[in-house]
Amino acid sequence: SFQRGKLEQFSLEDNLDIVVRFEDVHTAKESGRPGFAAMLAYLDAHPAVRAVLVHRLDRRSRNLYQYAQLVEQLGVEVHSVMEPVENNAAGRMTHGMSAVVAKYHSDNLVQEVKKGMRAKFEAGGCITLAPLGYRNVPATRTQKATVVLDDRLAPGVRGMFESYAEGHTSLRDIAREAHDLGLRARNGGGVPREHVVQNMLRHPFYKGVVQYGGEQRRGLHPPLVSD
Repeated sequence: SFQRGKLEQFSLEDNLDIVVRFEDVHTAKESGRPGFAAMLAYLDAHPAVRAVLVHRLDRRSRNLYQYAQLVEQLGVEVHSVMEPVENNAAGRMTHGMSAVVAKYHSDNLVQEVKKGMRAKFEAGGCITLAPLGYRNVPATRTQKATVVLDDRLAPGVRGMFESYAEGHTSLRDIAREAHDLGLRARNGGGVPREHVVQNMLRHPFYKGVVQYGGEQRRGLHPPLVSD
């Protein structure tokens, strides 16, 4: 990849020997990243290795605790390809400030996203992927994103509600109907479990209601079934 190429070029220019590589695709703000955890374990077990090479400082510093684990607990030098600093007091101060600033930007982004979701919910908009029987219509230059009934699937989903309301059809049978319509088990292949279908039949979205943070509002989308 582009980043790996930059890392290898940097190591050659600075005479650094790469002994092992770690990679994470998870967000750096969240703890529990398997690659980062594996790297910490490796550094703990190999005290002769005391340098970590990263593409950008903010890719490893959005979580201040993890930054402290590297620098303070393990005494590791962190080298950045895109933001090189000297390994001295001023450089370490720059790293620390970078960690604080990166965390601020990460937290602020989360706050702004939540604010946007709240505003969309207050207006009755759908803030998630539309459930089976509906489809999301992306925004255009002249029109906001909307949710409409899926002409192909909506009749079948409405039939599932009607079958269950009649009281003569089991959840297992309705789960098979849902599978035929396109609802899949979490593994992507089999018939969904009965509790998944039960939650679907209880979902307020189908009666025209959106929910967020434990609150409900009348949605802008058309209801598929009545209250």
